[in-house]
Amino acid sequence: MKQKENYVCEFCEKKFSTSSNLSKHRRIHLGDKRIKCSLCDYVAVENASLTSHMRTHTQEKPYKCPHLNCNYYATTSGNLIRHFLVHSGEKKHSCPICDYKTGHKHILESHMLTHGDEKPFGCSLCPFRANQRSNIRKHMTQVHSMKRPFKCPQCQYAGKLKSRLTEHLKTHSEQKLHVCPYLKCIYKSRQADDLKTHLRAHSGDKPFKCPLCTYSCNASNNLNRHVRTHTGETPYSCHLCDYKAKHKGDLTKHGRVHSGLKPYKCEN
Repeated sequence: MKQKENYVCEFCEKKFSTSSNLSKHRRIHLGDKRIKCSLCDYVAVENASLTSHMRTHTQEKPYKCPHLNCNYYATTSGNLIRHFLVHSGEKKHSCPICDYKTGHKHILESHMLTHGDEKPFGCSLCPFRANQRSNIRKHMTQVHSMKRPFKCPQCQYAGKLKSRLTEHLKTHSEQKLHVCPYLKCIYKSRQADDLKTHLRAHSGDKPFKCPLCTYSCNASNNLNRHVRTHTGETPYSCHLCDYKAKHKGDLTKHGRVHSGLKPYKCEN
C-alpha cells in the first residue's frame, strides 16, 4: 500500500511521504550541500547525487539502452531516458519563432539564443563572445589551439579539424570538380569550401563579422587573422629563433632569413 504524501515542499509543491525525505529535498532549494566527493571539490545535497557524480571518476555506466544493436550506456537513468529520443524521433520542444524542433528542452533553450543579441558565453583568452557554448568550443579549436592532430599522409599538412583534412586531400587530386555557375567565370576548385568563398566575390556577401569592431569578410580564415590584430596573439613560432608571427605567411617569409632562399628573380 502506497504511503500518503502529506509533506509538501513550500518551494515547488512536490510531495513526500516522510518529513526526512522532505528535509533532504529542501536542501536543493536552500543550497545546503553537505556531502563532499573524496576525489574532487564536488559537494552534493543527497547521496544519490554523489553516487551519480562518482561515476564521472570511475567511468561506470550502469544504464544500458535496451534497443537492439545500440551500444549506448549512461551514467544516470535520466541520461538514458533522454537517449531514448534518438530512437523514437520524438521532438516535443518547438521554437515559437521558427520551425526548429528538438527532443531536449536544454537544446531548445540553447537554440533560442540564436534569435537574440545576447551572447552569454565568453572566450577565456580573448574578448570573443558567442550565443552558444558550442561556438566557443569551435572558436577555441580554430583560433587559439595549436594542436593539429589531422595529418595528411601525402605531405606535411596538418589540420585542426577532420573536415579541413578531407578538403585538403583534394588538393592532391588533379580534378577540379567544383565549378562556378556564373556565366563568363571560368573559376574551378578542388574544394567545395573554396568555391563557396569564391561565390561571395560575386554576391558581395561578407558573413564573417568581427565581434570587436565593424570588420567583416567573406572567409573564416580572414576573420581569424583579423581577430589577432585585436588580441595580439602570435601563434606561429620560428623553430630556429625567438621570432613569432600573427600570420603563417609572415613566418614563411621570416624563414628565408635562416635559409637564404630568394625565390623572386628579376626578369630584366
